[in-house]
Amino acid sequence: MAASLQQGTQLMPHRSIVFSSVRLFLLMSLVACCCAGTSSGQTTNGDKTIQKSPSETARTIRVAGVIFDHVQQGDYRQANFQQAEKLIRESAAAGAKIVCTVEQFLDGYGFDANKMQGAADSNAERCEVIGQSVYVQRLSELARELNVVIVAGVALKEGTKTFNSALIFELDGNLAGTYRKTHNAGKYARWFAPLSVEEKQAACPSFPIGGGRLSVKICNDRRFPETTRYMVDNGCELLLCPAYGSYTPGKLVDDSAKYGLWAVFVHPQGCQFIDRGQVVVERRRKPGESLFVMHEVEFRSPRRLADEAASSP
Repeated sequence: MAASLQQGTQLMPHRSIVFSSVRLFLLMSLVACCCAGTSSGQTTNGDKTIQKSPSETARTIRVAGVIFDHVQQGDYRQANFQQAEKLIRESAAAGAKIVCTVEQFLDGYGFDANKMQGAADSNAERCEVIGQSVYVQRLSELARELNVVIVAGVALKEGTKTFNSALIFELDGNLAGTYRKTHNAGKYARWFAPLSVEEKQAACPSFPIGGGRLSVKICNDRRFPETTRYMVDNGCELLLCPAYGSYTPGKLVDDSAKYGLWAVFVHPQGCQFIDRGQVVVERRRKPGESLFVMHEVEFRSPRRLADEAASSP
């Protein structure tokens, strides 16, 4: 079993699992270890152990991030979907109930859909259309077959517009909703900028997925706490961030500390699981490696700090 654990990952204290696809044969022993470590109600971070109250451990769920080398040319959709499907299946077999890809995983983040000049853009063919895309349908079928929630970063075309988006599929395969990336290059995305405050908040929802409510930020969104506040106001209890670009969680760490939430950062270079402002699990991916990183997290009702109302616009 020791050979299956990557350096720097402590399975039982962290209740986390890191799998390379070549190591699936050790699945059952790893799951046994993981289950053995789930009853303590503790999270270990280095030498520090944080005791959690029974109310905080009541709604736990295993989340996995799937990461691999993405393809941007040739039959990129099929190549990327094949890799993702394999890892989603492996993570579900290991006990994950929420599985998250990176930003625009299906087209390999060949071009940010928020920056395209609409459906007439030469890159718009990289976008999917809900109701027409065979890959959106296959994601739905996969979620239903495996009984897992899938959060998939996908470029979408809606009418004459294109959006860098995340699709949230429920356990039964139904599409719970779509989230659109709100920020590009340190500023509001074109579609988001002209919205009123009320419309901006409505564009930052939380999605009920059975045991709790999750919200999604995409890549550059993580640098802007304004939208996290909107998500918290809309009931967010768990924050996921599929990303590309630079490998840093940015203000996700601050938001996690401020609201007492778990945040999960999923990037081609690695995954980070953040609890109350501390990165408690991090796994970097080696070149050429395909893997998923899984950790048990909690849905939590966010705490509102005393200065939050005063800082609201």
